[in-house]
Amino acid sequence: MTNIFWRLQPSSLGSLCIAVTRYGVVFVTAVTATETKSKYFLNKQKEAGSVPAALQRAAKQWNVAPDALVYVDADSDVADGDGPSPPSESAAILQTACARIHQFASYMDSQHVSSNDVLLGLPIDWTFLAEHSSPLKLDVWRVLVTIPRGKVWDYSRVAKEAGHPTAVRAVASAIGQNFAPLVIPCHRVLRKDGSMGGFSFPGGIAVKKRLLQMEIRR
Repeated sequence: MTNIFWRLQPSSLGSLCIAVTRYGVVFVTAVTATETKSKYFLNKQKEAGSVPAALQRAAKQWNVAPDALVYVDADSDVADGDGPSPPSESAAILQTACARIHQFASYMDSQHVSSNDVLLGLPIDWTFLAEHSSPLKLDVWRVLVTIPRGKVWDYSRVAKEAGHPTAVRAVASAIGQNFAPLVIPCHRVLRKDGSMGGFSFPGGIAVKKRLLQMEIRR
């Protein structure tokens, strides 16, 4: 059984749920304020049902058992409750991912943005995603990580680069089903006319605009 180790990371985008395997990041999303206040920061309850709803939905798509989702305490890098402690590889990846994503999000509120792409090179578990997604989705997500920061592509170009030039609608759908926004930068894709298109990350188009504005002003 593949364990998924997750943590909540406060950031300028709200509380982010970040999940990894021992080989890389597999999931990123923002957690609603209601979930955060009622289940994590106040009560510190990690019993069944306290996993963020979006991560539970992803686990169902992956056919991963609920007990394979293991909360890791931010202060000690050990599993909460009776869950298995993360391997050293997972603990290191989770710690690095949280730190880099926090730094990336912090630039949204700053006039001084690093010239370095702090998320570039962050390990992604492509093998896990390949086992739990379609080949087309994987082709599309692999192309997304090649879009340079500060640049935008349209859906047709992504479809062409992914090897599916006539499947633009399917490619757009795959972009919207990205499990790890920010790390797999689907926000860098616009419609051909320059309009925003969609963005499945919580906050939607407003957050997408902020991300692009931040990256362009680096």
